[in-house]
Amino acid sequence: MDGQGFQCQVVSRTTGELYEIHLSRKDGRLTCRCTCPAARNGRLCKHRLSLLDGDLSDVRSPGSPDRETILDLLRGTEVEALIGELREMESRKAAIEAAIRGLKDRLGRQLDG
Repeated sequence: MDGQGFQCQVVSRTTGELYEIHLSRKDGRLTCRCTCPAARNGRLCKHRLSLLDGDLSDVRSPGSPDRETILDLLRGTEVEALIGELREMESRKAAIEAAIRGLKDRLGRQLDG
């Protein structure tokens, strides 16, 4: 998949604005740039992450690649590993937050007698 890439337009779910995403892979390194304000300020934007997760629901460009093409570009890259780590941490965070809510409920009941 090296040397391949594409660009597409995605729509913001919050503002309805259109942004350009450029995704390419060269020498095993994946780059993905977005024109939204978050990405322009050096942060991970939801548009790029959504696209790299294979979610094409916000893509508005005719002739954009399919989910498998995107996942093929991602496969075996450092970006794929980092996304995996992020998803694992998010899963752990959700479990910890649920445990905290449970403990707070138990503590509240205990304090109420």
